[in-house]
Amino acid sequence: MRKLLVGVCGFVTSCAFAAPVLLENEAMAIRFSSAGSGFAVESIVNKVAGGAAFLSTGPKVSDFWEIQLTSDGGVQPRNTVRLQNHTPSRERLLEQVEGGYAFVWKGLSIPGGEKEAVDVRAEVRLPPGSAQSLWTISVENRSAKWALKETHYPCLRGVVKSGQADVLMPFKNLGARLHKAYDTEKGAVGTFGYPGWYPMVAAYLQGEAGLYVAAHDPDGRNKSIVFGRGASVEFLTPVENSGCVGKAAEGPRYPVAVSVFKGDWWTAAHLYRDWALKQKWCAKGMMARRPDFPKAAAETDLWILGNGGPSSVSNQMVKARAALPGLDLAFHWYGWNVQPFDTHYPEFLAQAGVRGVSAWMNDVGIRPMPYLNGRIWDQSLASAPYARVDACAKPDGTIQRERYANRDFAVMCPWTAGWRRTLVYNATNTVVQTSAGALYYDQITCSRPQLCFNPSHGHPLGGGSWWAEGYRQALQPIHAALSAKGIPLTSEGTAESWIDDVDALLNWTTPEADDVPFYPAVYSGYTVYFGTPVQGWDSPETLWALETRALLWGVAPGWVGHWTFNKGREDYARNLLAIGRVRHAARDFLAWGTLEGPLRFSEEVKTVPVTWKVRKGKTEDFVVRTAEFPGVQGTWWRDATGGRTALVVANFAARPNAVSFVLPQGVTALVPRAIEGQPTVAARIGAEKASLTLAPHQIAVLEVR
Repeated sequence: MRKLLVGVCGFVTSCAFAAPVLLENEAMAIRFSSAGSGFAVESIVNKVAGGAAFLSTGPKVSDFWEIQLTSDGGVQPRNTVRLQNHTPSRERLLEQVEGGYAFVWKGLSIPGGEKEAVDVRAEVRLPPGSAQSLWTISVENRSAKWALKETHYPCLRGVVKSGQADVLMPFKNLGARLHKAYDTEKGAVGTFGYPGWYPMVAAYLQGEAGLYVAAHDPDGRNKSIVFGRGASVEFLTPVENSGCVGKAAEGPRYPVAVSVFKGDWWTAAHLYRDWALKQKWCAKGMMARRPDFPKAAAETDLWILGNGGPSSVSNQMVKARAALPGLDLAFHWYGWNVQPFDTHYPEFLAQAGVRGVSAWMNDVGIRPMPYLNGRIWDQSLASAPYARVDACAKPDGTIQRERYANRDFAVMCPWTAGWRRTLVYNATNTVVQTSAGALYYDQITCSRPQLCFNPSHGHPLGGGSWWAEGYRQALQPIHAALSAKGIPLTSEGTAESWIDDVDALLNWTTPEADDVPFYPAVYSGYTVYFGTPVQGWDSPETLWALETRALLWGVAPGWVGHWTFNKGREDYARNLLAIGRVRHAARDFLAWGTLEGPLRFSEEVKTVPVTWKVRKGKTEDFVVRTAEFPGVQGTWWRDATGGRTALVVANFAARPNAVSFVLPQGVTALVPRAIEGQPTVAARIGAEKASLTLAPHQIAVLEVR
């Protein structure tokens, strides 16, 4: 290994010979400042898409890395110090490593602590011919008092200029939102935690020039992606044994991928898919090839949301069954147990009569799916003292608490054998109590970890992969027992970490105009997404538009309340029936297949306005959302064999709509599939384009021949 000395003085800005550093290949160029300027990441140039440049650093901010150390295990924030790439050090070195450079800070001093106690090594590798660079960081801490708490790396500042780029950010609805013409000062910012429903990925798009930034962590460690004002992005990682002197890990132990590409957000999603499908949560393969995957998870045509005792629910489901003939249904049953909602967890006892009503529902093609909570323990219960030994603990030894329904709940540690036994017992016992046709475990796949510092649990304190692995170990026996009976296991939120043991993931949040189907673009064919909430204060046309958009994206429709089947709501039920019939008729693509990309039009498509209401928190007030949807939208699908392709296309207008669109290479025919209630549609095929006319609010499925 060749070592290049670029600074040897107490603070290297006095070294006039230091020069900027360029790491470059055929695809991208990454420019770092001189050692005297802290090796700041100054720019990344996308050479595969016209030389577009990203990043613009500011003075004295952490524009490469930042670390935090603590002297009391993290009990008091004031006992935390920050070091960053501009912090004075004894020397800063540049070393050549295979495919790139190691940037080394030797002898960083801790303010108010030991002198020259910390070394930091940040490596950036860009192999020849690759459009992807990999970034890692490690720390050597010799302090007898201060311990590493967390790293922030890489810290990329001023990634794009305000209003001149679109930004893909994580979000609850199917993984991401696309912020058009992103305002770097007023646009969305935030900290998105993992594991949970937020993917650790971002993409920045200047026209067709893209920059992709993602944590490629095969072990699913606790971490966050942080977006700040000025278009900054960084990854915050609590290290293993965070804050423990002499025991804290020396770094987060996973690479961050920074890539360039030519394309749009779909291209970024496929970059993530290329990595994600190789990870442990996809090791069982596609759903269609898994002997342990319950078919009912994929082949439920429509999901219904409801609450109440057995008498009320049976009346609701009689109406639903009559309104939705021929569809396979699932009923998400809240209120099946005697305890009020959001109380008494994890104690669940069925009301009398639930088992009989559930058996009837199973007989008529409606899978009852009772609610359980898989994360918290009500501290008002007599059993609460037994929970505390298995609860997540703060650095000061007190338990991590959250509040629901005006009650305190302990957040339970999934690494503990006691909590895992509770989860297994509740799952298997609830199936027996209720004759469940599916089972829902709330919070597991949405809620970010609460860091745990209880040394008796046996996992690394604070950071690490123990949360993801703990739930993996808990879910495996549950899934094995349920799938042997053909019973799907589902959970709240669209997290990736456990899709091999959770069969379907609920998308329960209200749709947004700038949602994109990021997770379906990555994981369709490997898991099921279901649910697009629409409320009774919205119109039947709004329900149709939102549910149809989700259908095109591969989301099983519904999770709409049983109010849909009441007298005077017939238009809502008819729309749900029409959408459910499409998914039923095209299960080989929409249920089992893979979402490949959008239908691209050869000429402009007129838009139609769609308006819906979103409740403001827990108040009775609403925010009105209005979006211009393309009048025609479509997606391309491939079946689970990979041998067949289909186009699913919908007319969002209340009038006939004629469109012309681009054909994939080699397509000579598009054969329509018969769908009950939908008129026949014929596509006219040209050399590279096709055209068709859709009836008002028609959804068509055309198979490529």
